[in-house]
Amino acid sequence: MVMSRKLKLNVPGMSQELYLDDTQINNIHLKDGNRLDIRFKNVPDYLTGLYLRYSPKTQSKVFYLKYFYEGKSQWLKLKPFLPNSYGSIQVSKEVIKQGFVLACKSSPKTDLKILINLI
Repeated sequence: MVMSRKLKLNVPGMSQELYLDDTQINNIHLKDGNRLDIRFKNVPDYLTGLYLRYSPKTQSKVFYLKYFYEGKSQWLKLKPFLPNSYGSIQVSKEVIKQGFVLACKSSPKTDLKILINLI
């Protein structure tokens, strides 16, 4: 498992860091411990709020998008990681799409032509 841990003690709420790569995500495996919130290193600006929540108990890996709306932090659950089916490329496309939807909902005066060109 290639992860850079900030602390030796892994407590809930502490985020770990990992490169956004399907092979590294697939190689995450712990036998026991607390649930991990993993941030991704070296990602574009539009993916800065992307997290992977890993549960050692169930071995599930689910993508989450963390964003701020009206001054509050919100978590948007995306799809679970599935090797060769739903990985880093698919979640990047979905984050772009969700960003488009959130931008449209947050400001009604947003020019839709500009946002459509971003997709």
